[in-house]
Amino acid sequence: AYPYFFVPYEGSLEPAHLQAYIQQLGLSLNHAACISFNMPQDPWKSQFVVAIVPVKGIPFYGYHVGYSVFLKIYLFNPDFENRIVDIMRSGAIMGTRFQPFESHIPFRLQFFVDFNLYGMGWLELEEALLRHDVPGENLIEHI
Repeated sequence: AYPYFFVPYEGSLEPAHLQAYIQQLGLSLNHAACISFNMPQDPWKSQFVVAIVPVKGIPFYGYHVGYSVFLKIYLFNPDFENRIVDIMRSGAIMGTRFQPFESHIPFRLQFFVDFNLYGMGWLELEEALLRHDVPGENLIEHI
């Protein structure tokens, strides 16, 4: 599960054009993020964007007939989302001022909504990886 936000897409839906635009947007966004975070532009160490996927949706504001196309931008780290969204709003990416959607929703809440998890609900996993060690039984007994 990765944090994400949406930006409107108004270009051609021809697959070749759309793929070229997505690739250019991803490269520009990674480049601008590297500059913003003062990181070397090493493609293996300074990757901020996981994927950019075209999706359809109905814009939240105003009255709209039918669906619009959005680009769903997945990021590696939720800690960088606010600055990357600010970069997109500033017009530094491809000379366009983007209007991000759902960037204000915290990553944990996005995860709960996407996987239909509710307060005090059970989470059943077949396989799981833990980022930190689980405290041993001895530690739990002393608490």
